[in-house]
Amino acid sequence: MVQPVNGLDFKEIEAWMKENEFSLDVGATIPDFNDNVENCVTSFNKILDDETLVWKTLWKDDEVNGKVATTKVPGSDMFSCKWEAEFDISMDEWTQLILLDGKFKLSSLWDPTFVDGSFVAEYGNPSVVSQNVKVGYSSFTASVLSHRDLLSMAVPFSNEDGTQISMTCLSVKSPRFLVRKNHKRAKNLVPSGDRATLLGNGKVRMEHLYTTDVGGAVPLWMANMFFRKSYAHAFVHELNNIKELIETEDFKVHCETEQKARPFSVV
Repeated sequence: MVQPVNGLDFKEIEAWMKENEFSLDVGATIPDFNDNVENCVTSFNKILDDETLVWKTLWKDDEVNGKVATTKVPGSDMFSCKWEAEFDISMDEWTQLILLDGKFKLSSLWDPTFVDGSFVAEYGNPSVVSQNVKVGYSSFTASVLSHRDLLSMAVPFSNEDGTQISMTCLSVKSPRFLVRKNHKRAKNLVPSGDRATLLGNGKVRMEHLYTTDVGGAVPLWMANMFFRKSYAHAFVHELNNIKELIETEDFKVHCETEQKARPFSVV
C-alpha cells in the first residue's frame, strides 16, 4: 500500500475543513468514512490494490492495455466504475491533467458531461502536489436528468519517490457553496479518485475509479439497477477522449506553459 510521505496531517486537514466550513459528505454506509478523512483516503488505495475484489470488465482497448469495469465494494450502497490504461505521458503531465488547474481547463476536452468548474479553496503547499489539498466546484450535464453539481475535496497520497500518486476525491458540503439554481447536488462516494503509477517501461498507468450518487430524486437502488451500463458508456468516452487528447501538440504545449507559469513538483 502507498504510504503518505507528503507531510500532510489528516487531523490538520480536518481542522482546516472545520475552520473553512467544509464537512465530509461521502454518504457512505461505513461509519468510519463519514467523519474520517484518513480512512477515506487510505481505503481508496486499498480497494485499487485488492486482488480479491471481483470486477466485471465491460470494454477493453488492447492498444493501451485499457479497460472499463464495474464492481460493488463490500459495505457500499452504490456500484463503482473504473477505467484504467497505460499512456506515454509523464507524471507531471498526468498531474496537469487531473490535479492542477488543467483539470478544469482541459475537462471539457475529455469529459463529455463537463460544463464548468474551478477550485474554490486549498490547504498546504501549492508548489508541491503531494502537499496540497484542493476543494473544487463543478457542474455537469446528466443526460435526461437535470444538471448536477459537485463540491469535492481532492486529497493527495504519494509514495516516497513520486512514482505513484493518488488523488482521492471526497464530496464535501458547506453553507458557503450551495446547490446552483436548476441543479441537483451529486456526491462522490467512497471510493472515488484517480491514481497514476510510473511503470518500468516509462509509461504511466492511469486509474480512474468513481462511485457516484447522482442525487436528486434518483435513489441508489434505482441507480444500481439502471445506470451501470450508462456509467460505463460514459467512462469509455472519457478514456477514448483522453487517449486522443494526450497525443495532441496542444496538450504538450499546455503542460509546458503551465509548468513555466506555476512551477511545481510532485513530491
